[in-house]
Order: sequence, then structure tokens, then C-alpha cells
Amino acid sequence: MPDEMNKREVILTIREYENSVAMPEGERVTFLDLRGGVHLKDGDDKASDYTGHAAKCAEYLRFGDEVDAVTCGEYPRSSAVKFCDTPELFVQAGFRPLPMLYTQRHLRDAIRPKSSYDPHRHGLTVEQMKRLPELVEHPVMLCDSPAREDTMLVVLRDVDCDDLPLIMAVRPDGRGYYEAGEIETNFILAVYGRTNFPRYFDNLITPDRVVYYDEERGRELNALAKLHLLRSHIVEPDLNRTIIRRPQCIVNSETAGQHSYNLTSEAKSARVASDRLADLKSAHQGPRHEDIGR
Repeated sequence: MPDEMNKREVILTIREYENSVAMPEGERVTFLDLRGGVHLKDGDDKASDYTGHAAKCAEYLRFGDEVDAVTCGEYPRSSAVKFCDTPELFVQAGFRPLPMLYTQRHLRDAIRPKSSYDPHRHGLTVEQMKRLPELVEHPVMLCDSPAREDTMLVVLRDVDCDDLPLIMAVRPDGRGYYEAGEIETNFILAVYGRTNFPRYFDNLITPDRVVYYDEERGRELNALAKLHLLRSHIVEPDLNRTIIRRPQCIVNSETAGQHSYNLTSEAKSARVASDRLADLKSAHQGPRHEDIGR
């Protein structure tokens, strides 16, 4: 993308992204006039104010193109997809500013219809998947995983087809293949709708596990899920939208000096561990849509 975008390029890039993720009208910054022309709601003369947003939309569209290529079978088989660059909020929390990779297998599983026979299918729409890089930049919460000390959980402001809040599991400091070679990455292990979220949150996501919380986005998530998922005042008012502490996965990684796990082997071991966990739970509770890092 050129360093400078003209006014029409800014407006059209934003509109293209909004359409690609089926963004609700109330969340869009563009609109169509009676003749089908695209304009900014704030006025086209404000286009220069939206240059940064348009650049982000162009990057979101890049990921969307990779999603389309994977679903059509046209993406290089040995390459992961680049989800996004590590968001600034994560960098502030201690993550290195690396590309975030996501395996094709995990992506395909995430958008397959849910099945009681396969807990790895999460039923996200393609449009939802394409919007995740935007949502991860402005999460509801960052917290330590109660299941894995090498993983951080990201609560997103969205729900799946069963109105379950979306959670992303992220592991820092790995290596994976993207395009022409192996690169360092912060690896996305899974994206899924969390069952029994209020009980899970109250019992396992204790205050000492919370890294970051945005109370306004928490209220928005409650509204999307049509339930009171998150209680008020999870953190003290002066800690709202503030990095409270470093994630345990970062502390552990720095302490152990572990900056070399492989994305492919990690994906396989995560899936095996998830299968074993699901087998153990199903013996007592029946099939559940659970995944590693939860």
C-alpha cells in the first residue's frame, strides 16, 4: 500500500473492510448515498483524519484475503496465516512485537459448524474470523490461562452462534513458517466460544490472574451475549484500561529463557492435550466444546 492514500482511497478502503466483515450499520464510519456513492459519516473533508484507520483496514483486508485463500484451498500448504502484528497493548504487557501466526488447521476448525462429535469445531462465521484482528487490538480482558502457564487468554467483544463469548489463547515467543521461511511469532493457539463463562470466570479467573480489563467493552460483551457475563468492577476504577501486571506466560518465558518452540509441533501437542482433556471430561460430563488453553 502506498505511504500516502488519497481521499477516495481512504474512504473506499474503509468501506471495503466494513463490507468484508458484515459490520453492523451502527459501527460503520461510511455510508452510501442514494446513488450508491460511498462517503464518510463525518464528511468526506475529514478523510485525512481517517488515514491511519484506513491503513489498519488495509491490513485487516490482507488477513481476510488469506482466510479466503485457505477456505478455497489456494493457500500454500506449509505456511501458517499471519493473523496480525502483535497489538500495542500486548507489547505494553511484555510481549515482543512479532507477527502473530495461526495455523490453517486451527482456522478451518474455527469456522466449521459446531459438532457434538468434534469439540474442535467452533462455528464462527468467515466474516467473524476476518474481524478478529480488529477486535484483538481492543480486547475486553487479558488474563492468565488457568490451564496453561505458557498461555494468555484474550476475551474478545464478540460471541459465537450460541451467544458464547469468544476467547483467544495466545502463547508468546515461538517459531513458525510464513510465506518463504521460518519466523519468530506469538502463536495463536485457538479461538472459541467459552461455555459456562460466568461460572468459569468466577471460579477460575481470579483477580490475581487479570492482566488488563476494559469495563466499557465488558458491558458491551454482556449486551451481545444477552447475559450478565462479567460482574461490575472486576478491577479497581483506577486500574480500568490499564496494564495491571505482566502476564505469567511472559514471566515464565523470560525466566526459563524459552524463545524457541516450534509452531507446528506446538499445534500438534496442543491438539493432543486437548483431545485427552476432552476424553477425561466426557467420561463424567458428556461432550463439550472445549479447547486447550482454557
